[in-house]
Amino acid sequence: MAPPDGWALGAAAAAVAAASFVHLTLCPYTKVEESFNVQAAHDAMTYGVGRLAEWDHLQFPGVVPRSFVGSLTLGGLLAPLAELLRSFGYAHTASLLLYRGALASLGAHAFWRVADRAERRMEPGTGVLFLLLTACQFHLPFYLSRPLPNTFAFALVLHGFASWLDARPAAATAWISAALVVFRCDVAVLALPLGAAWLLRGELSLLRGVAVGLASTAVALLLTVPIDSHLWGRWLWPELEVFRFNALANRGTNSEAWGTMPPLWYFASALPRALTLSYPLALLGLGLGLGVRKYAAVALLSVGLYSALPHKELRFIFPALPLLTLSAAAVLARLARRHRRGGRVVIVGVLGACAALTAVFASAAMRNYPGGRALDCLHRLGPDAAGVAVSADAPDCDNVGALNLTRPDAPTLPARVHIDVAAAQQGVSRFGEEFRGDWTYSKAEDLELKDLSAYDYLLTAAADQLDTEFEVLRRVRCFGGLDYEAVVKTLGLCLVSGGCVSMGVDGCDIFILRRRRPQAY
Repeated sequence: MAPPDGWALGAAAAAVAAASFVHLTLCPYTKVEESFNVQAAHDAMTYGVGRLAEWDHLQFPGVVPRSFVGSLTLGGLLAPLAELLRSFGYAHTASLLLYRGALASLGAHAFWRVADRAERRMEPGTGVLFLLLTACQFHLPFYLSRPLPNTFAFALVLHGFASWLDARPAAATAWISAALVVFRCDVAVLALPLGAAWLLRGELSLLRGVAVGLASTAVALLLTVPIDSHLWGRWLWPELEVFRFNALANRGTNSEAWGTMPPLWYFASALPRALTLSYPLALLGLGLGLGVRKYAAVALLSVGLYSALPHKELRFIFPALPLLTLSAAAVLARLARRHRRGGRVVIVGVLGACAALTAVFASAAMRNYPGGRALDCLHRLGPDAAGVAVSADAPDCDNVGALNLTRPDAPTLPARVHIDVAAAQQGVSRFGEEFRGDWTYSKAEDLELKDLSAYDYLLTAAADQLDTEFEVLRRVRCFGGLDYEAVVKTLGLCLVSGGCVSMGVDGCDIFILRRRRPQAY
């Protein structure tokens, strides 16, 4: 395989960005895990720090305080563009896509830096294949635009990996320390095996490592503590409070509330799903060496450390995925160099299979945000939409996978909308409140049935309890899981007719309800 030029590397990096933009377009809404940064970005873009009393976190602070640094910086820079979009008649959702697209672009640039350094240090073609494998995976491109604290930290960690590949462990220490201090304290789980590897291999002395780490920590604290203390209204270091909370939660006292997984879940479930065919190739690269053994070893050691914690989520091990993908890319690059024609066939087959699996994951993800789609559907229904009884089979919204960024027609009457917990956790954010000013939106919790009668519209998963005073306008179906009995049927239909049936199960659909209008006599 001939060494690629800069254009090939740039095109492969563009493929990563394009893959993330496709996921962004198919799934424009966000979930509860992202709500803090999404609401913070909205408030920074809409109100600025001069109208702090209107910010969402003052009413819904969440379980633990998180840092505003990422969303405040990005949202503040994008505020003029967001205002321009609104002046041209675009919906507020367009500003959300602008914000998430900018975040994805920052992540794609970080991936490009890693690939560029890999291309210089490893088998020719490794950097390009690393980017192409990443683009064909589902999870990393999908989450690259999602404003989780993990995503902000992940971009900084990628820059740290680029410095590591460039034989500059001190610079890598600075990047990773900043990610740890500002965005995710659990980056320390990666820093432990990484620092040990540098010390054992003589790449970084203990004295210099400690000095750089302390200096980077001090700079990061000077950034996060004043900003976050001002916005939260008290002196604090958010990630220190997160560490205290999670250290207690993972002793077994509270982790059951968040869900626990078996010790080998990351290795047996999370990594195979995230890396697909890159996983066995990464393990092969670990065995063969190929200049990637230390990177793959650090990744697997960090996953092993995370496995000791009862509560497990795939996003916790994001930093391990690029290092393992790099190992897989090195294997394919060596294969392409030694077996030119056969190697290329294998590469195309691996990329194609990964892309096919990604298409399956993406088709399910599109139905994972019924709350966001329900709110958009409500705004576009109009006042004369026909309703049916709660017990009847309500018509579905037709906006699955259809992104409409035009602003809906202005409402003719004021209205009050209540959004229940299920809807709020599955796609609703302040970016979706198109009629703010004419309509009021409430996420008040623990309301009794009599309290809900004060609202004109409800977005709820509990429609069967409200048949007396409300009628159903639309039902937004979601993907509630995999019905394994339907898998064979689905695969058969796909092969025979080219079409696929839904494999979702009931339980998380969102209903759009309207208060019944008085009967005319």
